[in-house]
Amino acid sequence: MRKVLAVVIVAAILCVGALNASAQVPNVQVYFDKYLTATQGYCKGFGVKDTLSVVANNFEMFMSTIEYSIQPPSVVATWSGDIHIAGALFLGQSPTGVTITYPIPRNAFFPAIVMYYEIIWLCAECNEEADPIIVKPHPGTNLLQAIEWQTFRTVDGVGMTSLACPPPISTEESTWGKVKSLYSE
Repeated sequence: MRKVLAVVIVAAILCVGALNASAQVPNVQVYFDKYLTATQGYCKGFGVKDTLSVVANNFEMFMSTIEYSIQPPSVVATWSGDIHIAGALFLGQSPTGVTITYPIPRNAFFPAIVMYYEIIWLCAECNEEADPIIVKPHPGTNLLQAIEWQTFRTVDGVGMTSLACPPPISTEESTWGKVKSLYSE
């Protein structure tokens, strides 16, 4: 009886792991740092140029082509230009829709930088208003998709939102006794 129960538990754990592995949705995100960890950025001063990374995540393939568009920030920064990977062929610009083809496929089994996005900050410091940078489907095809090298399989992706000048998180000073009282009845 115990062996059967152990086998059932192991099978359940493996099924949950398989469900979590398939839950990683391919997406395109704008990052504010070179380590690809910050999806929120803060004003660096009026008129200062900043280079952001546009990254394809979870595509799980060798990517030959990708298409998308980016809605630039409108209040605290403005789009300045696209900087493409050396050798990449591109059609269009990120605000109006861009299609990029790579002569050497990008390894999208890991986060892959597909291009760099240049902005100019229009603020001296951040205020209370967040300004989103939204990755959207290409307006010509209504798709955000990548094409796999050699097989020509298309993989649909999801556009993510990054924030320029996110509002501060409200906090309130407290004591440990006040925190414990929240959970007591």
